[in-house]
Amino acid sequence: TFNRASDTNSQTAKNGRGYLKYEHFPSKKWYLETNASAENERFKDLDRRTYFGAGSGYQIYETPDLNLSIEGGLDYVNEDYELKADKGYPSARWAIKYDQLLFSGLTVFHQQEGLVSIESAQDMLVRTKTGLRFPLSKQLVGATQLNVDWDRSPAPGKTSTDKTLLFNMGYRW
Repeated sequence: TFNRASDTNSQTAKNGRGYLKYEHFPSKKWYLETNASAENERFKDLDRRTYFGAGSGYQIYETPDLNLSIEGGLDYVNEDYELKADKGYPSARWAIKYDQLLFSGLTVFHQQEGLVSIESAQDMLVRTKTGLRFPLSKQLVGATQLNVDWDRSPAPGKTSTDKTLLFNMGYRW
C-alpha cells in the first residue's frame, strides 16, 4: 500500500508498506507461517523498516460466520532512520485475526500484529485494523475501517500513534 496526501499544497502523508506471508497447514487447525514486511514513513523519520520471521498459528474457529486465529513466532526487525540512530533487533511476534458475520452480510473484523524486541521492551510495534464490511450488491463489498499503528519508541519529536480511517470498496469472487 502507498499513501500520499496533501492539504493546501502541503504534503501531509508519504508512506508505503509491503507485506508477504506464507502459511502451510500440517494439520486442520495448526499452521506454520513465514512473513516479511518493508515500509517507509517520511513524516516519522523512517527511511526503511524491514522485518522477517517465522512462527506457528492456530485456527480456533473457521466457519462461514466466525473466524478466529492466533499466531506467535520470532522475527528480526531492522530500522533505518534519517536522523535517529539505525537499529536491528530480534523480536517476538504475535498476531490475531477475527471476523464475524453479524446479520444481512454485515461483518465485523479485527486484525492485530505486534512485535516486541527480545532485548528491550522499549522497541515495540503494534498494528491494528478494525472495521465493518457490508454488501453493496451481489459482488461489490464496501468497508469502513480504522487502522492504528503504534511505535513505543518513535524518532525524537515524532508521535507514537498513527490513525487512518478508510472507506473502501472491493469485488467479491
